[in-house]
Amino acid sequence: MDKAKLLERLMATFLDELDDHVRSINEDLLTLEKGPDEDERKEILARLFRAAHSLKGAARAVDQQPIERVCHRLEEVFTGLRERSIEVSPQLCSLMLSAVDAIEAAGVQLREGAPLETDSLAGLEDPLEKAARGEPWQGDASPFEEPAEKERAVEATPADADTRQAEATAAGDANQDTPNSAPVSSASSESVVSDDSRPVAPAAGQEVAPKRRREPAASLATVRVAEEKLDSLLAQAGELLVARHRVEGRTTEAETLLDFVTAWKAEWLAVERTLGSLVRNDGADPLLRRSPRMAARIEHVVVQNGEFLRRLERMLDDFKQDLVADARTLKHASTAVQDDVHRLRMLPFSEACAGLERAVRDLSNTTGKQVRLQLEGGDIQVDRAVLEQISAPLMHLVRNAVDHGIESSEDRRAAGKPLPAQVTVTASLRGGQVEVVVADDGQGLNLDRIRQKLRDRNLPEPRDEKQLVQCIFLPGFSTASIITDVSGRGVGMDVVRNQLEALRGTIDIETKPGEGTRFVLSVPLTLTTIAALFVEAGGRTYALPSSNVRELVRFDSAQIRTAHGRSVAILGGAPLPVASLARTLGAVESQQASPHTRLLGVIVTSGADETVFTLDDVVGEREVVIKNLGPRVRRVPLVSGATILRSGRIALLLNAPQLTRAASGGQFLSAMPSQEDDRPTSHRLLVVDDSMTTRALMKSILESAGYNVVGAVDGEEAWERLQNENDVSAVVTDVDMPRMDGFALTQAIRNSQQWKKLPVVLVTARDREEDRALGVRSGADAYLVKSTFDQNQVLETLEQLLG
Repeated sequence: MDKAKLLERLMATFLDELDDHVRSINEDLLTLEKGPDEDERKEILARLFRAAHSLKGAARAVDQQPIERVCHRLEEVFTGLRERSIEVSPQLCSLMLSAVDAIEAAGVQLREGAPLETDSLAGLEDPLEKAARGEPWQGDASPFEEPAEKERAVEATPADADTRQAEATAAGDANQDTPNSAPVSSASSESVVSDDSRPVAPAAGQEVAPKRRREPAASLATVRVAEEKLDSLLAQAGELLVARHRVEGRTTEAETLLDFVTAWKAEWLAVERTLGSLVRNDGADPLLRRSPRMAARIEHVVVQNGEFLRRLERMLDDFKQDLVADARTLKHASTAVQDDVHRLRMLPFSEACAGLERAVRDLSNTTGKQVRLQLEGGDIQVDRAVLEQISAPLMHLVRNAVDHGIESSEDRRAAGKPLPAQVTVTASLRGGQVEVVVADDGQGLNLDRIRQKLRDRNLPEPRDEKQLVQCIFLPGFSTASIITDVSGRGVGMDVVRNQLEALRGTIDIETKPGEGTRFVLSVPLTLTTIAALFVEAGGRTYALPSSNVRELVRFDSAQIRTAHGRSVAILGGAPLPVASLARTLGAVESQQASPHTRLLGVIVTSGADETVFTLDDVVGEREVVIKNLGPRVRRVPLVSGATILRSGRIALLLNAPQLTRAASGGQFLSAMPSQEDDRPTSHRLLVVDDSMTTRALMKSILESAGYNVVGAVDGEEAWERLQNENDVSAVVTDVDMPRMDGFALTQAIRNSQQWKKLPVVLVTARDREEDRALGVRSGADAYLVKSTFDQNQVLETLEQLLG
């Protein structure tokens, strides 16, 4: 291995180790600030010294002297604390945390390959040196400005949730101690921050949290595996599941074939003797009397045919039994592989809470409030991808609770409420879902202020409080009286909901004035496989997450009523909103309901909301692998992914929260559906894209709108189709394709006497102005960019072009 590759590998190892040490030092400093008992204090300081010492040696090994010098100064501070020459104070903890932030920021720069900015690190050396000697340092506060990105929820990049284990550095201090690493929290942890800058001691009778024992960072039984390899393994396990479902489908086909042959054999045996006697009868056909050899041959075939059928039945039965056994073996093997891969990707929920204690501490100091953070259910195992995507919403909700929900200490004392205030993050399992509750004991949502904000923006005011509190999820909606760097910009809660819905999750609010607010989040344990209910609507098959399906119902259309402008069905004595699934998705209904039609429906739940969607049919329920729509199609309303059916066709996975919200937006069934529908039904469209997924998605969107769609994999195949077909109404094509791209195809169409007026819509990832100009010069009628893809835009464009 050459020197450059060796240095590259050393740097990667160092950065992984830096992440581990930063996390463990952050944890221990926050615990040290709470004032632990003497034994735990000694243990914490020993871990802090080892971590700083190991990180110093690792930095020396990769020649990162600024990091090495700051770690050396931290060692001196930890030594002073251990020897009692200096004591812990909030100011000292802030200084040390600032040093850790500077080291973490340096690690981010190195990981991105950017030159290391040393000013922040160098500015900490003198304050740390003075602090180690017990001397006052300038400002007695943080000389390092914490990055705004770290403090701002939702906009911040979620922390890497992978559990990394420390590795010994390849050079440097060979005899240094290797630090231990541990999760942020196990089952439960606390952080208490006081507005008078003193650690809050446990109240009388309150149990002190037990000492945390750290597991060894690495062992002979532990192997570090790259994320990409786990993701690839998971993808292959998913393909194995798809293959299993197809084999199970083949067993059903084999059984059907066996039943057919058995019935055929029974029919043949019923006429076999009659045919034989007719052939043997001398008074039969004169031709047979004149040709005894022909008669014998026919008789032989009659007998032999019966034997062939019996043998075919036995062979098919054996084949079916073998196929069933193979399917059973494949099921057990694929399930075991799937479970093992999922377990490899599972991490404790506490990983998603990694920065919450620090955020509460810093924000409490900023606002001058006393706040206690309680974490519960940290040991629950959740898929790494879920943890990565839920960490930012959690951070935003916790920061909102401290900034908006919790009152000032003076107001709490006046109201007779205890100090410190409490913010609790609790995780628990609910079937295949993880329920996360972010609760505070503050003042609750100010409903009057929400109403006033709605009036100020000329928005309608909901009738009940449940709908009123949902208004905080409106884009740009904020009840803050002043805009600050913490909140009040109107960016946040709508993004939180969007992020959770992208996870196929939900969020609900419970609030009581003067008592506090609870945000209840529900997200799946894993994003790759789910149990799904397959339904048919508008002539297409869709998948609904089983966790969002309460039950299937049958009811008469006469049970549909109109209440407050919405269609509702009286089911079980209670009214439920009702909508046509086909209409909600913008598709044409397969059949229109008469006043006494018996309807099939599915009750879809989204948090506390429920809606009945009418269907054409229910196909069945099974576990499926979910594929995302890919970077080329980023936003498709009401859809959160896709899955492959046993037939090889693609079924879209519907987003239950968005679906119920779309239904409440006015797309409801009327008591008597209109017989008129002006959607196109005769236009034939040619969709051209070299991506099978993108082509299938576009085909699904257009067919749901009533178009007849055919596909082509590139421009050359599309042009060949146009030479052989004369009923194409428009072409929707990608640009970047093999053999003939979209620009060349458009030019060929414009140069054709037959097709020169054919509408052409380019849908491409190219968003530069020069590419748009190329599209215009080639003769395209429309140029749509995939990064801002919206299915309504495509449909409206086609409607305009086709008149």
